[in-house]
Amino acid sequence: MKRITIGKEEYTIEFSLEATLYNECTEKIMDMITSAEIVQAEIESDDIDVKEKTEKAVKTVISGMADIPQRALVLFYAGLLEHHGAEGDGSVKSKSAAKKLMLDYMKENEGMTLYDIMNEMMEEIVNDHFFDLIGVEKMVKNVENQVQKQVKTPQDFKRKAGNN
Repeated sequence: MKRITIGKEEYTIEFSLEATLYNECTEKIMDMITSAEIVQAEIESDDIDVKEKTEKAVKTVISGMADIPQRALVLFYAGLLEHHGAEGDGSVKSKSAAKKLMLDYMKENEGMTLYDIMNEMMEEIVNDHFFDLIGVEKMVKNVENQVQKQVKTPQDFKRKAGNN
């Protein structure tokens, strides 16, 4: 939880239950994480030539950069929902209202960019244990366990060959 001041009013940013229920927030976060992984995979891939790798990586990076304004807004709004949305004090009634607050926040903090807001929100997402709340770690472990059950080990092949 983080407190910020905008126009002499104090606002609380928290990525708790209300943020988890706002699907667009989770989608924007996961898209950002997976985009970074896709760029890394494209760079490391042996399947394509260097020029094609570079072009794909650049396109993915540009797409991610183009989404920074929307990502910053969605995360800012999601962070306000717990304390200021409909279930909170009701002072932030829409994403449009959050956009006005975000712009005022940027003006009051000279030099602040949308990228800075996005990073500030991402830090708070980590501090508030957002991923634990939605169960990402448990979900990943469950998938890993399912994959391990399905993957054949060399001993499995030896046992099968010995039974024939």
